[in-house]
Amino acid sequence: MLALWNAVGEQKAEGFAIIDEWSSKHPKYDPERTLAEWEGITGIHSIGAGTIFSEAYACGWTDPGEDMSGYFEVVDGIDDKRPSDGDDAPANDNGPLAATAAQAALRSMVDVTTLGGQSAPPREWHLPGVMPAFNVTSVYGDGAVGKSLILAQLAASTVRGTPWFGLDPRQGRCLLFTAEDEFDETWRRLEAIGRHEGCEVSDMAGLTVLPLAGKDALLAVPDRATRTLKPTPLFRELAAWIREWRPALVILDTLADIYGGDEIDRAQVRQFVGMLRGLAIDHRTTIIIAAHPSLSGMNSGSGTSGSTAWNNSVRSRLYVTRDDASDTPDEDIRVIEGMKANYSRRGFKIRVRWREGVFVEDDQSPGASTVMEQKIEELFLQLLDAHTAEGRAPSVKRAVTYAPAVFAKDPRCQGVPKAALEAAMGRLFAKGSIKSVEVGSPSKPRSKIVRAGP
Repeated sequence: MLALWNAVGEQKAEGFAIIDEWSSKHPKYDPERTLAEWEGITGIHSIGAGTIFSEAYACGWTDPGEDMSGYFEVVDGIDDKRPSDGDDAPANDNGPLAATAAQAALRSMVDVTTLGGQSAPPREWHLPGVMPAFNVTSVYGDGAVGKSLILAQLAASTVRGTPWFGLDPRQGRCLLFTAEDEFDETWRRLEAIGRHEGCEVSDMAGLTVLPLAGKDALLAVPDRATRTLKPTPLFRELAAWIREWRPALVILDTLADIYGGDEIDRAQVRQFVGMLRGLAIDHRTTIIIAAHPSLSGMNSGSGTSGSTAWNNSVRSRLYVTRDDASDTPDEDIRVIEGMKANYSRRGFKIRVRWREGVFVEDDQSPGASTVMEQKIEELFLQLLDAHTAEGRAPSVKRAVTYAPAVFAKDPRCQGVPKAALEAAMGRLFAKGSIKSVEVGSPSKPRSKIVRAGP
């Protein structure tokens, strides 16, 4: 009952009609009691339509009438290399397929002595300093908090190359895979975003919506024999589509509908995130999983749910909450906070306000751009202190010791680009936080940057 209640969204009457029709087949069915139980359900639960399909799959059910490839008709000419349904091999299979996979894994070994004279490529970001590119990020938020709208705004910003709350996303195509809301609801959100941005929905070229509300949206289900996950036909179609279409961003909304495994099974959780991470790395796309926190996760402020592997397996995690910190909470305010950042410092936090159908930066708090500027300035000062202590103080002059260029190559720089460091240096000079001084002999003077404080 909980799974169906969550799956039908706002259509509770239609949902109860299904319960009533199915339950009436039992001679002891009590419709009044069942209706009372149905109407007594409150809150958002971690089970939904995905749970129903998962249980059906586990009992051997297959959908006889729906061709998964029809979901992706927008792509022409997908090749014949995708595996067929019969290509699934159990995880403990010791046959040729498993041996081939093991051999391929071993061929990924790297002899570091071959890296001489080379530098590691700079880290790439979908949202600078917040969301690493080509990896998996999770975005948690309670039901009706607005995370789907916030992510739809990120989708629009990605395809149009416009700022998302002050941050410049990596521009490119985007897939909005939504299993919670029907297409018309997503359309209404995009229209509101378009009005705010001064464009039509049809101007959002490169944005594709895959609405699967009420349909089988599972990407992985457990194998009853091995207890490991196996990809569904939909996952294979999605992988082939991503390979062909090469989106910069894929948003999967929500976890309860796409994951058919046990939420607290650490091995299954890591396997599922690993499947998505493989797609992200192989096809240079960033994947976002939208999810609901548990009651304990909301009460603790962590915003998590299920196994700790959900937090540990993704590379970054954002949490969207309401403004509950003040004595007089503002119902229109949401707080987007970085709860995990593998490749940068934690501390991203931005307040946004709901206004005319979209979220905008709150006028009474620093915008995301201001927050990021402050973080980069702090990083610049930390690197300045470190390099000075190591006896290699940088310079403002454009030479081999030019501070932004030197810092950008430092592993402690967290992937912040040279241009951002140059801008931070300019702001720090303007604020009087740093200064350039001459050192050395009068015949061979050289400059270095130092802190200007007492």
